[in-house]
Amino acid sequence: MGEESGKRRPLQGTPWRSLALPAALSAALAAVVTVIYRNVGEFSFVFDDGGFILTNTPILGGISVGSVRWAFTTTFTANWHPLTWLSHLLDVSLFGLNPGPPHVVNLLLHLVNTVVLFLLWRRLTGALWRSAFVAALFAVHPLHVESVAWVSERKDVLSALLWLLAMAAYLRYLARRSAARYLLVALLLALGFMAKAMVVTLPAVLLLIDWWPLGRLRPGHRGGSGWRTLLLEKAPLLAISAVGSLVALYAQSSGGALASVSVYQPTWRAANAVISYAVYLVKTAWPSALAAYYPFRLESPPLWQMAGASLLVAAISGAAAALARRAPYLFVGWAWYLVTLLPVIGLIQIGGQARADRYLYLPMTGLGIAASWGLPVLFRRLRIRDAVLSGLAVAALVAFACTASRQVEHWRTNVTLFQHALAVTRENWVAHSFLGAEEMRLGRPQGATEHYREAVRINRSSATMRYNLALAYGEAGRPDEAAQELRLALHLDPSLAEARYRLGVLLVRSGRLPEALDTLRAAAREFPGRAEVWNDLGDAAFRLALLAEAEAAFRESLRLRPGDPLVLWNLQQAQARRIREQSGGRDRP
Repeated sequence: MGEESGKRRPLQGTPWRSLALPAALSAALAAVVTVIYRNVGEFSFVFDDGGFILTNTPILGGISVGSVRWAFTTTFTANWHPLTWLSHLLDVSLFGLNPGPPHVVNLLLHLVNTVVLFLLWRRLTGALWRSAFVAALFAVHPLHVESVAWVSERKDVLSALLWLLAMAAYLRYLARRSAARYLLVALLLALGFMAKAMVVTLPAVLLLIDWWPLGRLRPGHRGGSGWRTLLLEKAPLLAISAVGSLVALYAQSSGGALASVSVYQPTWRAANAVISYAVYLVKTAWPSALAAYYPFRLESPPLWQMAGASLLVAAISGAAAALARRAPYLFVGWAWYLVTLLPVIGLIQIGGQARADRYLYLPMTGLGIAASWGLPVLFRRLRIRDAVLSGLAVAALVAFACTASRQVEHWRTNVTLFQHALAVTRENWVAHSFLGAEEMRLGRPQGATEHYREAVRINRSSATMRYNLALAYGEAGRPDEAAQELRLALHLDPSLAEARYRLGVLLVRSGRLPEALDTLRAAAREFPGRAEVWNDLGDAAFRLALLAEAEAAFRESLRLRPGDPLVLWNLQQAQARRIREQSGGRDRP
């Protein structure tokens, strides 16, 4: 890390040094990434992979004309990212529902991103070892594990690749300007939006690198320009970002992902955003207690946290601004971090998480740039500066790599992932929810009720958690508790039709027939195409001797599911009873 800081040097040296050494470093970076993530091919689908892939009907059929059309038109999961959907469709077409190969695809994309980042930053600065450090930090940092080891975060690694390729195309455009080369930059930015909307900040980052290391604002620099000219140059890219932002907001709004202002109050969001900037910074330096989900606390954060975070962010921002001319790399690196995190910092709250490790996938690069160019200046008076800095860099990277290797293993299954989350976070209702689901899948309803009860205790306003707890109570042979939880779920969310249907079935079994009949009538109106709902409605009507209604319900069930032997038998019993009653041999209900 001994290159002169702050000055962009042309690539020099022998052909071996200019080609073979970067190639060797690229291979070394790829090897380290492979070692850290060597076991991901054995991992299961986890977390949201179920909803994204395993139960997502358009994905299950693989690539087809219909699924491609769906990918470009859907806002499923409150996102519009057709390229990401196409990559999942391709996975299913090639590998079926085997979770191993998609994990390996994520690993390969991260590996490519690491090498491209190294070569790109070396091209920008001419600094071989500092660029290698930036890329190595990107490659091995534990905060990046979530983006790589979680199949559903394909959008992170895919959009990052398109981001980096767009930056490379931008350098190519500056080397010899033409409309075709500029269009390539715009195309890659647009494709990036089709993978993940977080690429929205790329035009701002291009403006930052215009200043440093490209030096396009320096007097006398070839191709140098003023800010106005540079902004006009970026106008088409800014327009793409504006359109992409509107599409992303529409998708999130239509998918119900935008959190309510009445629940996530603006002051809490602002406080959480400032605290998150500080937390991300601390976790970059000391990556401990990393979890798949950090719950948003619906309360004002402690004053000391807010004050400490505000002072830290303001102090670094002020120092970076004050040193902007003498040490532009500090300002560019810090601004990169602040700007690229802005879309996901929580001012517009998406979902219920306070923050997420995956959000650092691109923003951390700015911190790596600031450290790689700033630390040598800080130690410039030290006689053995290069040896000390090299030792510190190697030690930090080895520590990060070892921590990342352990963190990867937590993503092996839902059980390992969320048991770890419970160990390192507080009041994590999402972790309890997923562990409850795993207990149910394994046929252990008693264990599931314990986790779901904790989830309900923490998040009392969640109708879904109440519903899940009711199912666990039902499987555990506790119908009264199950019915109570279903009623509470419907009170919280009257549109939760599945809870109404399940409640109707429970009421039939417990003999509360009039209430069961009314409940199942409502469920049939909400699920007119489900044969089992009509069969259960017919059963309730039959038990109450409402034979005409029972027969009509059974016939509707048979229409939806012709030949079902149970429904045929039920219909025959209803008809036989009606005939007996009409003949004068009335049976007691």
